[in-house]
Amino acid sequence: MKAKCIKSDEFIVIGYEPGGSYGGLGSLLLATGEDGKLTYVGGVGTGFNSESGPPLKAKLDAIQTGSSPIPGLRNKNAVWTRPEIVVEIDFRGWTEDDQLRHPSFKRVRDDRSAEEFF
Repeated sequence: MKAKCIKSDEFIVIGYEPGGSYGGLGSLLLATGEDGKLTYVGGVGTGFNSESGPPLKAKLDAIQTGSSPIPGLRNKNAVWTRPEIVVEIDFRGWTEDDQLRHPSFKRVRDDRSAEEFF
């Protein structure tokens, strides 16, 4: 019998890449926050559905910014947002360069504030 080791945690959305079939949300760009600083941890492009994708994209579009909230972080396809939305992500672990391994979107945490991470 095979058992997967799945971890779950909360991350701050700092932007998204357009695309996908759920309202134009291709993938979320995620970060953690500590000591007033954001650290990029990768993106998640799976787990959305017709109920979660379009409302989340609408929330993100309402808080768009013109540049990355993490200085020096570049992504030519990204739509950057203010770091205000917290999401719950399942993942399998961390890569050697501190990126999420096999992440999957679970839900928006409307009961959590990104400010709690700082």
